[in-house]
Amino acid sequence: MKRLLKRVWKTEQTVSESEVALFGGALRYDFGWVRHEYARLDTKFGQAARMVPALVGSTLRLAWQADRRALLTIGIAEVGQSITQAGGLLVTNQVIQALLKDGDNVSRLHAALPALIVGCIIAVVGTVLACLSTAGTGRLEPKVERLATEQFLEGAARAELEAIEDGEFRTLLDSAYFGAQSSRTMIGVCVAVVNGVFSLVAAAGVVTVLSPVLLPLLLLIALPRGWGAMHVARRRYASRMQWIEHERAKRLVNNLITARESATEIRVHQVGPFLLDHFHEMGQTAEAEQTRLADGRAVTELIAAAMAGLASAATFAGLGALWLTGHMSAATVATAALAIRTGSASLGALVDNVLRLHEESLYVRDLDRFRDEAERRAIPTGGQPVSDFPDHVTFENVSFTYPDRDTPALHEVTLTCTR
Repeated sequence: MKRLLKRVWKTEQTVSESEVALFGGALRYDFGWVRHEYARLDTKFGQAARMVPALVGSTLRLAWQADRRALLTIGIAEVGQSITQAGGLLVTNQVIQALLKDGDNVSRLHAALPALIVGCIIAVVGTVLACLSTAGTGRLEPKVERLATEQFLEGAARAELEAIEDGEFRTLLDSAYFGAQSSRTMIGVCVAVVNGVFSLVAAAGVVTVLSPVLLPLLLLIALPRGWGAMHVARRRYASRMQWIEHERAKRLVNNLITARESATEIRVHQVGPFLLDHFHEMGQTAEAEQTRLADGRAVTELIAAAMAGLASAATFAGLGALWLTGHMSAATVATAALAIRTGSASLGALVDNVLRLHEESLYVRDLDRFRDEAERRAIPTGGQPVSDFPDHVTFENVSFTYPDRDTPALHEVTLTCTR
């Protein structure tokens, strides 16, 4: 059990003999975005949650520039949905109370009819608001991506040649390239996070209205679910990261076999069967690794489900005790159980979305850093105007050394170009 609960996310990578023979080991790409691959594994949920307001604020500023109307539509729709969720739970309580009153079925149904009508209206309003939020998100996402891409390209176009040839600047540029796509992704993730937070707040508010003593019960069932969701999400993410090295190598072998550029060499040297054998071996290695990780994920989900089951049993036992002792009516117990279940069910998605939001924000922040750096290293403006057709251009005693080299590439070179 201790081994199963041990928090080891970055497992030892299995490298096949084919990868060693073809690439000398695991294939790694030397791009700026590679440093963010294990972002979820290196970030605690509490740390990511504390950063949510700043991350959402950064996204909102970009969205405000892209389409204010769509952003306001999403905000109003999300707030409205939280109100309808809370209202729906309270109306459910009224319906249950009416149905449990003394009297015949017709009279009880008649007493519950007003609340049922209100509940139907709330459900329709909630559905319309959800559709408005979806439409607003779909309209806003491409505009945010376009705006972020334009900012990226503008910075790249204005940067001077020395910056483009600088290794550190190129690394930042590689990572910032994905910032535009991440900006688009963050819109949908932000909406999901806000929706999840509002759902929890609505459920907690209803539980508090029904009976303040129930709020700890909501936490009792929500915390194990949150822990389990985070654990499973990280295991799933670790599985994807463990697969990516094999996937890169397999993709390269695939391209060698099918690409037009390498077709001649593949056929002249008859290396097709050789590459196919290595492709098969790498595939088997990846499958074995995925099987091992899938088994670990199954055990993790079992532990999480057991913890959630115990918490649910304790919660419903507490509700039963409150009902048996007369501290709570049957209708209130039923509504509280529904609210607790609704609030805890959305927590798993909220945990995953918060971690995803933090991961995507790393690329967006790289885009911001790139824009600032590109502005600092932009092509200078001003100076003296150059004639349209100069007779000659002269370089005198020009020297140049690359930033990562000790030996000059040019040393006191003099050159005259004549028209």
